[in-house]
Amino acid sequence: MTRTPRHRDSAPANSALAIAIRRNNWELAALLLLDALANAARTLPPGSIDDILALISDEEAADGASR
Repeated sequence: MTRTPRHRDSAPANSALAIAIRRNNWELAALLLLDALANAARTLPPGSIDDILALISDEEAADGASR
């Protein structure tokens, strides 16, 4: 059996996210991604979320100004 090489950080082919994507179950895939994002956010140092939101806000303002 030949295995397809995977990136070291990628999810296993039989992960819930991979299965949801293969089945075109986009709502479940989005929910799983949101859960993963929430878990990652819990590990960030204090103030990081505020910094990220400020960065996004600055980028949106710049995009609006260039249109």
